[in-house]
Amino acid sequence: MKYPWEFNYQNFMDTHLRVSVSINGEKKGTFAVLDDGTDMNVQTIMPDGMSLVFKVEGHPRTTDKMLTLVELVDYVLTAYKR
Repeated sequence: MKYPWEFNYQNFMDTHLRVSVSINGEKKGTFAVLDDGTDMNVQTIMPDGMSLVFKVEGHPRTTDKMLTLVELVDYVLTAYKR
């Protein structure tokens, strides 16, 4: 028999990935991102010209901020504005 928290944890591990965010080579944090099938290993340039890298690092941790991919992009663009 599984307890409710065990099912939620299993569901969390099955549906989320740990994604790190680096700006100009400096790691800014890791996030538990809902896996919707999109390739989350991305290298791009932010509007101000700084490099931005999203990298999948495996299973998430329960202490990581939980977001969807769209929420993560919005968070990064808002939190790291200059």
